[in-house]
Amino acid sequence: MIGAVALGFVGVTFLLAWLIAGLFDLIGIDLVKDLLKESWFGWMLAGFAFGAAFGLLRERDALMATLQRLVMVVLGVLAPVLAVALILFLASLPFTGLGGLWDSSLPATGLMLLSAAGAVLLANAVIGNGEDDRASNRVLHISALALVLAVLPLAIIAAISIGQRIGQYGWTPERIWGVVAVAVAIAYGAVGWWTVARGRQRFDDVLRPLQTRLALGLCGLALFLALPILDFGAISASSQLARFTGGKVDAKEFDWRAMAFDFGPAGRQRLAEIARTGPLDQRPLATTALASKNHYSLEEDVGKAASAASLDRNVRVLPEGTRLTPGQRNAIAEGPLCRASACMLRMIDPRTGVIAGRTPNRDDTQFVRILSDGKGRWTNHWLGPERSVTRNDVVSGAKPSTDLADATVEVRRVERRQIYIDGKPIGEAFE
Repeated sequence: MIGAVALGFVGVTFLLAWLIAGLFDLIGIDLVKDLLKESWFGWMLAGFAFGAAFGLLRERDALMATLQRLVMVVLGVLAPVLAVALILFLASLPFTGLGGLWDSSLPATGLMLLSAAGAVLLANAVIGNGEDDRASNRVLHISALALVLAVLPLAIIAAISIGQRIGQYGWTPERIWGVVAVAVAIAYGAVGWWTVARGRQRFDDVLRPLQTRLALGLCGLALFLALPILDFGAISASSQLARFTGGKVDAKEFDWRAMAFDFGPAGRQRLAEIARTGPLDQRPLATTALASKNHYSLEEDVGKAASAASLDRNVRVLPEGTRLTPGQRNAIAEGPLCRASACMLRMIDPRTGVIAGRTPNRDDTQFVRILSDGKGRWTNHWLGPERSVTRNDVVSGAKPSTDLADATVEVRRVERRQIYIDGKPIGEAFE
């Protein structure tokens, strides 16, 4: 409690400092504003404010105890609101089912755990630290009883939710922590039901000592998880690799980024195994993931490697019999048009070609022109979707519904009419 109030005092101190800086800035004195922009001054001011507030509050423990009781009384007033909301929510589930929770854009597990934590907090605000501290209002007491009973069903729903996610996508460190949080919530919920069954209306007398034991057990669990006995990264890497090798996820959907950066040394070790002994089409992807420098470039690097590995299968080259040079293959792999489905490369002349294909998130045909610098290097130039290609050389017949693997493709010279002023084209072509 003292730490929270001291942090609040730090925030007020900075607001006051910026107010003073603004006042002096109005008269042309920038010293205070410039000091606040320096990181060393900010940390010094924060430390001074936090230390001063903490010291003063420690000298007034009685005042802090009163403030804490006041905060708990205010929080206790919210207990009936949350209790009614949770009762209505849980009572509606038999009629609505759980499908809406899984279809929602909000994480069901997190919402359930947050609701359970709120129920525990507000219930404790009502029952207090002892019989003398317990709220005398009967409505508040019944609300606390309802909140204690609501924790277990909320925790069970959270367990179902995270279990479904693990079944669909495997283990990750975040989901392992989620399971730990769900287990803690189930423990609190089960203890709550047991105390209500035993103590009835005086459930709080039974609940308080058990919550103290639960808190001690939670500290022991945290200490155990901090030891290097369980490696969440290794567990996650093994789970994801098993899904990958078992065919539950293909190479395009496999989370190469998590294996390279999120699962620690175990993830990179699994990638090294794939790069060394995995299937031939997966080795370049694993090698690329290991060579990537950061999260941001990895997805693009792996996409290029996947595209390069599937070029011979996805790319139709015209005229028939044209052999791709290494530069052309690299230019095609750098773009997204040949990664998700069949695409077509139509060579217009020895130094110019047009790629037609579709990106994974669009249905219309997209176009990219590749140009040679005459030294073996080819570069991409985005032309846009089929409806916006207004060059003299265009690929005809490439509609969104066309199968590029066997469509008739030809290059035609298209004439156009456009306004020119002083020899410069103005606006779009109108014919």
